[in-house]
Amino acid sequence: MRDVFRDIASDIDDAARVDGANTWQIFWLIALPLSLDGLVVTSVIVFASCWNEALFASALAQQHAGTIATFILASRGTRGVDFSLAAVTTLIAIMPPVVLSLFVQRYLARGLSFGTVKG
Repeated sequence: MRDVFRDIASDIDDAARVDGANTWQIFWLIALPLSLDGLVVTSVIVFASCWNEALFASALAQQHAGTIATFILASRGTRGVDFSLAAVTTLIAIMPPVVLSLFVQRYLARGLSFGTVKG
């Protein structure tokens, strides 16, 4: 996100200051809308990373409360892994990040390529 904010032209900041905007107004009304693509991409990547975190959740979660990742890890039994349960819970677990990425697809395409070509 630092690079996204650094790529905003300083001329825009100067023009806003000339028009009488203070620092918070520049951030909320100018910098944040211009960096929306990078913010959406960062949010989706962080959400997917936290959503799929199984080891951390299994270490901190209690026996009766846990995340879907710990539930998938618990599909092992005394007779081995219950693959049907593991497959269904895995499909349910990957749905929210996939649906989220479908809704923000246009921001993802622009945000991931933001700052790749200088010139």
